[in-house]
Amino acid sequence: MVDLKKVRKALVWGLPLFIGVGASCLWVVSHGIIPTIEAIASQAPVVRIAPASQVTPFVAVFSMLGALIGSMRAIPISDRAIHPFECAFKVTVLLGMAAMVLIPVSAVVQRFYMPNIGYSICSELEGHPTMWFTDWVRDPTWCVRGQSLEWVNEQARTSVRN
Repeated sequence: MVDLKKVRKALVWGLPLFIGVGASCLWVVSHGIIPTIEAIASQAPVVRIAPASQVTPFVAVFSMLGALIGSMRAIPISDRAIHPFECAFKVTVLLGMAAMVLIPVSAVVQRFYMPNIGYSICSELEGHPTMWFTDWVRDPTWCVRGQSLEWVNEQARTSVRN
């Protein structure tokens, strides 16, 4: 049997932590992953890809499930009612671990796939913070040291007008 006093005590810090981590991961998905996919699909002039961000959807789901399961344990609810959520939690953790293992694979895959759809790698742009982010441009002449992503977009707009 679960010690309710310990579960409730852990929820004091655990619930805000799970919700905060889950919310920040959802923010990364909505402001990092989805715009990147949309940019690639619309053949944007410049794309910045963060391969490690593929883990965030899984972290968001298992954080929210962790908060839910912890709350259910604190009420308490029968083990039979909690079991499906615990199974979903375990599956999500395993999928997240698989996504982590596949980070190097996705980094290698993008180096083969992106040139096939017309992008050239560019490690010269401003804000290219670490090896965990990769910038891709449609025109290699737009890869100018110290210039920003906005500058590349402006170059693309002016070249379309001319």
